[in-house]
Amino acid sequence: MAFHRNSLDQVQPGRRHGYCRPGACAGRVEDRAAPSLPVATALAVEAAVVHNFLWHERFTWVDRTGAARFFKFNLTTGLFSIAGNLVLMKLLVGLGHMNYLLTNGIAITGCSVVNFLVSDGFVFAAPPPARHYLTIDVINDTR
Repeated sequence: MAFHRNSLDQVQPGRRHGYCRPGACAGRVEDRAAPSLPVATALAVEAAVVHNFLWHERFTWVDRTGAARFFKFNLTTGLFSIAGNLVLMKLLVGLGHMNYLLTNGIAITGCSVVNFLVSDGFVFAAPPPARHYLTIDVINDTR
């Protein structure tokens, strides 16, 4: 027998009402809308990738210019971050039964090092130095 509330104080069996307390409604929506761990991880990492790109453009590699950096940054750093975080979360939380917060810290630290090296060497790579050619001028000496 199902019990449903039609007011805050009374419970009546068998009646269905659209009413629910704000806290209970929020809990129901949260339970249904909460993404799975892989989806939440991927969304959080992508938000961090975009944020990091904007900061790197403004502060870290402000002296370097180039076209299509956002695409390259999102492709490389995003790929390494999302794949690295998902793999480490699956291995350490799913198989290793570690705490997800500790695992998240480990994944972020490891991926940060890899991402910095990739960004410095590929995404925001300094342009190659200008080539200087040695030229030999031959002067005809007519005496």
